[in-house]
Amino acid sequence: MERLAKVRVFSIKIPILIYLDQALVILPLLRTFSINESNIGFFVLDNATNNDTTLVELAKELGFDLKERRLRCIRHIINLITE
Repeated sequence: MERLAKVRVFSIKIPILIYLDQALVILPLLRTFSINESNIGFFVLDNATNNDTTLVELAKELGFDLKERRLRCIRHIINLITE
């Protein structure tokens, strides 16, 4: 009898790091949980420059296409439009 695998979705909330290079903190965390290019999901972030920089570094280290994995936070976008 064939067994079907269950898909699980996990969300990891990481506090905003102001003075540190975020990628230096996030990479060891991803490696601890065996998260790599083949099983990493998508990144939902606002438009802050440090988020872009962090994802560029993560994409280089983990070998994924940043344009395919980056999503914008719609709530943030709507807030910017209504201001």
